[in-house]
Amino acid sequence: MSTKPGDLQTLFKTGLEKARKAGNQKRIEFATEHLAIVEPRLSRVTLTLDPAAKVAGLEVKWDNEVVGAASLGTPLPVDPGAHKLVVTAPGKKTLESTVTITGDGKQENVKIPPLADAPVDAPPETKSGGPGAMPWIIGGVGVAFLGATIFSRLQVSSAQNDRQDACTAQRTISCDDTGVSKIQTWDKLSFVFGGLAVVGIGVSVVMLTTSGSKTAPSTKVGAGPATIGGAPGFQLQGSF
Repeated sequence: MSTKPGDLQTLFKTGLEKARKAGNQKRIEFATEHLAIVEPRLSRVTLTLDPAAKVAGLEVKWDNEVVGAASLGTPLPVDPGAHKLVVTAPGKKTLESTVTITGDGKQENVKIPPLADAPVDAPPETKSGGPGAMPWIIGGVGVAFLGATIFSRLQVSSAQNDRQDACTAQRTISCDDTGVSKIQTWDKLSFVFGGLAVVGIGVSVVMLTTSGSKTAPSTKVGAGPATIGGAPGFQLQGSF
């Protein structure tokens, strides 16, 4: 098995440094003589960077070893065989290539071109799952309260007619309180049911119309009985 010229160069250079430190003249001469024989056999590769390829964060690797900027454009000793060149940079496509050195004493020039821009990934589509069943449930409750409102208003009308009939039967100008309590009760209930119907249907409509938007507006609703001008009423407050 023959030793590669690059390995021999490393061996003799290391021996030369040790010999110089030890002051051993014979070993210095031995290492120097053999380096003169080995170095002409070394193949060299020169990695040249295209001026347009110079971008921030660029990294050049030769056989998984980073090649510094100072070494670019300088002949580097390499052994015969296949070598891997990898060039990377942020936002750029990675460049990978194989450089094959055949025989000893070869001079190979490799020019590194500008890297192509990496494709920009499109943002994932936001798919709406739909409004679901809740708006329909709330809307159904609102419709139910609307029916209760209509029923209670009919009861108010019926109670008023009954009281009118009673007053007519008494044959007096002023009636007593017969039926007044019943009228007031159904009247209050009609306002409460009506307000709840408005809230339920309103919230349902808002939820259905905003379910497809990416950012649905905040819906806040408050309701309750209130006295308006001395008469029973219903107060509705909200933001859509």
